[in-house]
Formats: sequence, structure tokens, C-alpha cells
Amino acid sequence: MARLVLAFVASAFAALVVVVLTAVIFVSDRLNHPLAVALHFTIFGAVIVFPVTFVGGVPLYGLCRLLGWVNWWTVLLGGIVLSEAYAVYIYLINQPGAITLGEFATCGASGVVAALVFSRVAGIHRVPSQL
Repeated sequence: MARLVLAFVASAFAALVVVVLTAVIFVSDRLNHPLAVALHFTIFGAVIVFPVTFVGGVPLYGLCRLLGWVNWWTVLLGGIVLSEAYAVYIYLINQPGAITLGEFATCGASGVVAALVFSRVAGIHRVPSQL
């Protein structure tokens, strides 16, 4: 049980690191200091990443476990779906063009990294027959 809780926390931090690094690389310029951008995206990213992880990820993991679907590819798919849910929400509530393909890609990348970290920490690995 402790390993599973640690997996959820570690995956949320991993997703947050991807978001912050992407923001520092693509948003920082002469007017926006990289440290200020990192602080901004860390604070506001954590407000989004952690609730999505625990409010969405825990029930999704419980459902997959109940149905016997817990393996590396369902964790990967779940990470992508949960991370893209935020991007779709922002797309739906804003004017057209408010979110670009880059933001969708960043959300997807954070979901992939979070899912890989979750799989490693939780002990969910590929089975040789699935390679």
C-alpha cells in the first residue's frame, strides 16, 4: 500500500517536472526570467497536477485493478488520458486558438512520464509474453 501511495506522489512530481521544464525552455526569454517562469509554473502546475493525479488517477487505478487490467500499457493509456483531460478542458472553455498543439503535446508528454514513473515505482513491468 505504501508503495502505491509513493507511486502516485512520484508520478505527480514527475509530471510537474515535465511541465516546469517545458515552460522554462519555451516561455523564458529576456523579459521572463527562467526562475520566475519556473516558480510560476511550479505553483500553478501543482494546483492542477496533484488533484488530477489523486482525484482522477486513484479511482482509475482502482477500476483497472478491479477489472484485472493493471499492466504497463493501461497505466500508460491512463496517464495520457488524465493529462490530456486538462488540455481538453482548457480548449473547451476558452476561445478557439487559446491552446495549441504544443500545449496538447506537453500535457501528453507529462502523462507519459508520469505513467512510466508510476509503473516503475508501483512495480508494474512488462511481462515477457507481452513484448
